[in-house]
Amino acid sequence: SYLPASVCFIIFFIGLKMFLL
Repeated sequence: SYLPASVCFIIFFIGLKMFLL
């Protein structure tokens, strides 16, 4: 399934945030 760029960005941002914190 294709995910919108916004959804991919949100998932990436949350992943990066959890990785840093």
